[in-house]
Amino acid sequence: MEKLLKFLKFFASSVTLDEKFLIFLLCNALSNAYKNSDLFSFSKGFLGAFLIGFVVYYGCVLIPKKRLKYSLEWLFIGSGIVFSVAEIFTLFMFKMPFSKGLIDTLLATNSSETMAFVKSYNNYLFYYVFILIALLIVIKIIRFRALVPGVIAGVLGLSILTIGSVRHVKYLTSNDAILKKSLRSLSLARGFYSAYLSLTDRQQAIKFYSFLNNLYLPSDYLSSTGDVENVVLVIGESASRNFMQLYGYNAPNNPLLSELANERERERESNNLFVFSDTISKEGSTSDVFESLLNYSDAETTKPWYHYHNMIDIFKRSHYETFWLEKQFVDQWSLIQDLVSSRSKNRYFLQRDRNRYFLPKEWTSYDEYILTFYSKNIPSQLKSKNFIVFHLRGSHKTYSERFPQSFAKFKPSDLSFSNLHASSDRDKQIVADYVNSLYYNDFVLNGIFNLFKDKDAIVFYLSDHAQDIFESGPTYGHSCSKAGLEIPFMIYVSDIFKEKHPEKVKLIKNALNKPFMSDDLIHSLLPLVGIHTKDEIESKNLFSPKFDTQRKRAVCYER
Repeated sequence: MEKLLKFLKFFASSVTLDEKFLIFLLCNALSNAYKNSDLFSFSKGFLGAFLIGFVVYYGCVLIPKKRLKYSLEWLFIGSGIVFSVAEIFTLFMFKMPFSKGLIDTLLATNSSETMAFVKSYNNYLFYYVFILIALLIVIKIIRFRALVPGVIAGVLGLSILTIGSVRHVKYLTSNDAILKKSLRSLSLARGFYSAYLSLTDRQQAIKFYSFLNNLYLPSDYLSSTGDVENVVLVIGESASRNFMQLYGYNAPNNPLLSELANERERERESNNLFVFSDTISKEGSTSDVFESLLNYSDAETTKPWYHYHNMIDIFKRSHYETFWLEKQFVDQWSLIQDLVSSRSKNRYFLQRDRNRYFLPKEWTSYDEYILTFYSKNIPSQLKSKNFIVFHLRGSHKTYSERFPQSFAKFKPSDLSFSNLHASSDRDKQIVADYVNSLYYNDFVLNGIFNLFKDKDAIVFYLSDHAQDIFESGPTYGHSCSKAGLEIPFMIYVSDIFKEKHPEKVKLIKNALNKPFMSDDLIHSLLPLVGIHTKDEIESKNLFSPKFDTQRKRAVCYER
């Protein structure tokens, strides 16, 4: 009995709330509330963090060495506070909680992109650091146990522990559900678990794609192998249709594409450029988009993306020569882009930073030089049928660095900000820079179209994702928001293509206003150019009369 009383006394003193643990609980509760936008999540985060925190933080009481005990306490509490505030930061800036996709994006970010991020968000990063320092000062200054008698603090601790346990008691019979639910309510655990998922998925993808080198598609996988000589896919970067003249934006920043889209209307002939009105991406980051853009994985599939057949292998099996021209920086951390592009027989990385693919005197920071490289090096390699991918730098931050000064046409005074949360001169200049980057993109796309105007060719253009430019709040950049997913999608066809494939042109015209999500691109692109596989689903084919216009588009902010 005496031992039991001693244990209960020790237990009660152990769960006495102190200032460090209280700040830890509050920060975690706030990140949960912000993540799910409800007050119930606040209490869930508070109680869940208390259960895990009790085991870890108060378990340190058992450590006899004070210095080690003190260090572990601060490591746990400090990490928990940093991760909680960091998650609030990512939710505020990008509408993205800690997730595998966020970690993938961070791992794929190179040094120049990191500097651009710091430059773009230096004010918000300052606020983040300021909040962390302020919390540490609060912990040092406020002595919770001095303000609240030890007995009351102990009762509070025991009460929270009891409520938290009762709150989860119904899950006690279902394996380790209580532990999982508690961990999911902890920002620190979400962060580490997301990193674990990202790193393990990367290793599995590497192994699987290494195996693909010796893997061939089944002989009966294809029922037809394509009847278009040149199929071109242009993947843009960070282009939002909401800031493009082609989609009704009030600045004339798509003069060349607008002329191309409308020039034949006066003659009552079919256009060469067809613009789709309602296309979105399923994610707000390049890495996440690339997981499903060029294969049969989509928002509804369950297996990892690398288990699905990809577009490039299918084109190779259909006797197409395959090319990939990459204008973005790709290294060992940009794993998904690297693995996907590696399926092409001819692959070129056009930037200075990657020694293995560095092409002397061929590199500049602007997209137009991908045209120069193509004209000098690719025509001699073309076969009777070709599939060519251009991956542009596009409107990647920093926007002012994405175009030559000769394309700095639009100033803040030329633009309207009535529907934007851009108030300062700095914000308005950012919008102007973004509009100018799309003005330059108009020039680059027109140049790519001209490369194929005298061939039997179809050119697909879409952006990987958009940017939320002060549309849903006082921030800009990558965002898992409605605005952050609204991308341009268009198809250019040459006159020769129109003559040889009038039925395909008709299918394109009939699909212009259908709601589409880019993760179903493979279901639409391949059948349109005459390639049919066992994996295609006709209800996901934008150009099929059986396309399901009522199917819900499962985007990142609704999952």
